[in-house]
Amino acid sequence: MRLIYIFLLGIFVFPSALKAQSPNHLVAGFKGIYGKPIIYSDSLSTGLTTPFQAFQARLGVQTHGKSVFDGFYGFPEYGLGIFHANLHQPDTLGNPWAAYGYFKAPIFRTKNFNFYYDFSIGMAWNFKKFDPITNNQNDLIGSALTAYFGLAFGVRYQINPRWAMDAGLDLIHFSNGKMQTPNKGMNLRSGHLAVDYGFNFPSAKPFDPAPFHKTKAAPFDKYFVLDLGYAFGGKSTSENYGVGPIYLAWAAMLDVQRRYQKFGQYGLGLDYLFDSSIKQDYASEPSISKLMFLGIHASHELSYERVNFVTHLGTYLWKGTEAKGNFYFRVGMKVLIYQNWYMSLSLKTNNGFIADYIEWGLGKKFEFKE
Repeated sequence: MRLIYIFLLGIFVFPSALKAQSPNHLVAGFKGIYGKPIIYSDSLSTGLTTPFQAFQARLGVQTHGKSVFDGFYGFPEYGLGIFHANLHQPDTLGNPWAAYGYFKAPIFRTKNFNFYYDFSIGMAWNFKKFDPITNNQNDLIGSALTAYFGLAFGVRYQINPRWAMDAGLDLIHFSNGKMQTPNKGMNLRSGHLAVDYGFNFPSAKPFDPAPFHKTKAAPFDKYFVLDLGYAFGGKSTSENYGVGPIYLAWAAMLDVQRRYQKFGQYGLGLDYLFDSSIKQDYASEPSISKLMFLGIHASHELSYERVNFVTHLGTYLWKGTEAKGNFYFRVGMKVLIYQNWYMSLSLKTNNGFIADYIEWGLGKKFEFKE
């Protein structure tokens, strides 16, 4: 099962790393991490004051300008990585592993220095999950498998064409998107030191560093996009803390968007939402209408090749019951798979920034040229 999740991760976040280039400019990296958890737990407040140690190992592609997207994002690096942490509480929290995809792009670049941001997303496992009898102290993580999110800022120094050193700050978050409770999640704040090694595949002699040549963009004509999507997920509730059933939730979405540039589009959309966990609020079986919600959202999508990074800000036009607050967010990604069909993975929030559930989806975009 774990290998299936890693395979799905590769589909979503690393779709074009192996596309033909001559040669591929690859980067192998190793990162050492040291920091402290951010405490959200009363029962674990003492133990979480202990610093943790972690490492990351990565393999990525250094872009150099073959795509017009490369130049727009400052010639980013992207790829796959693994993460492992020693939290010093193996019997209560475990010591998690994660597999993830990352996107690392410069904020400012000079000849030898690169000030950058680094975003990563993936799946984590090996947590010691909450159990009401054997592990009731862990009120942070309700499942052995969670989502992994990472954000880092740092500076990279190029020692020579092959070797580079890297130092920066990291924020790491684990959450199961309320698939199981408890779901306070875990946040780790830390600093890191890293070393990177550049090489070519297939090998080139002598070593051929990435040349960083911008590809001239073809003339772009703005156009409209109609986006039809469906997404579903499962969620647990606080009433069934740690032992409850998983309820079905889904959303049907319709967006009208304006493609303002090759790398971005914005628009407005409607959400028709269903959440069967609302049944917990009623003594007897409620009518279907009580489980339905109609929302409206503003949307933006930022594109890189076949991957779109999605953000929605929405509010409710109609609610079957007084629940979920007044507004919600959706953050995630869509990957184009065939003739404007896409697969999606996102997190929908509830009552502001509180996780509601993780959505897996499928949709199609229809383009209307002017």
